[in-house]
Amino acid sequence: MRVHPAAEMAEITATRKYPGKIIIVNLQKTPLDNLAYMNIHCKIDDFFTILMKKLDLEIPEFKLQRWIEADLEVTKSGKERLNIKGITDHGQQYDLFKNVLIDGTSGYTKSLSEAEMKEDKTFDVKFNW
Repeated sequence: MRVHPAAEMAEITATRKYPGKIIIVNLQKTPLDNLAYMNIHCKIDDFFTILMKKLDLEIPEFKLQRWIEADLEVTKSGKERLNIKGITDHGQQYDLFKNVLIDGTSGYTKSLSEAEMKEDKTFDVKFNW
């Protein structure tokens, strides 16, 4: 009940000219408890497990899906740069890695010497989640 703009929806519903009834399911008290038709203090997972059982409905298994999008870009200076980003199932970008190790060194970029640019060099890249 503190994350906006979602928190505003409950308050608007409860305080409009013809108010709707809101039910708050939360472990702790919230700033809108006094506006609620009913307050249920429990874990939301426990609440919905009981509710779905009462409605004789199955809770579908949730499977988080994330992808990596990678592309090789040639910069204005003629160097190649590998771009990697995390993508949600809705095509939105998200932070994917805690850090990246390139040849054992932490960082998202690696500068190459002239010699390294001329040879067919491979790099050990480790992505830490």
